[in-house]
Amino acid sequence: MILAFDTSVRRTGWVKAKTPTGPVRFGSFGVPEHARANLGLMLKTWEGIAWPLFEGVMHVYFEAPILPHGPSGRNVTALRQLWALAAHVEYLAHHAGADCAEVDNGAHKRIIYSHGGAKPENAVEYAAAWGLPVRNPDEADAFGVMLAGLRSEFPEAFNRWLTIRRDAPPIARVSPPPRRPQKGKPERKHQRKRPGPREPSLL
Repeated sequence: MILAFDTSVRRTGWVKAKTPTGPVRFGSFGVPEHARANLGLMLKTWEGIAWPLFEGVMHVYFEAPILPHGPSGRNVTALRQLWALAAHVEYLAHHAGADCAEVDNGAHKRIIYSHGGAKPENAVEYAAAWGLPVRNPDEADAFGVMLAGLRSEFPEAFNRWLTIRRDAPPIARVSPPPRRPQKGKPERKHQRKRPGPREPSLL
């Protein structure tokens, strides 16, 4: 079995596949707000919900946590939580006797959403085009994490999922709304970066 996570304190998305080509179960869960302030309690609570999912699993994939730069990386609390969760996923995978691999955030988005960067508003629609009717964007991300893991370790299975996507109608990307500057802080103007080499389209 294969298990993939889009780890988060507020809402973790997960998918679990019996074989690399399915069938696939999916779901999501969050840590109650009262358990988020204390890191130890947060991990214990998250583990209590997630641990049953590891039963029978041989391969675990999880989304790489954010790096300490950029707007998200300036939130020290979020950094501590996400990096702790990433380490805890590896610990639980080891405890379950499963292989474990980290998946680059941009890499899995380029697969499931056909581009990196911010998650589209219609993430659920993209996941459905790959053959999985998830219910929220976090479950869609977890499915993307699984697809990225399959592309690396089970390419034949990944190609079967890719066939489903190629047979689906094209999707119009719905971009998320722009970030609003925080009150009392001037809006930062980021220097334009030179575009790097783009990965070839999968479709």
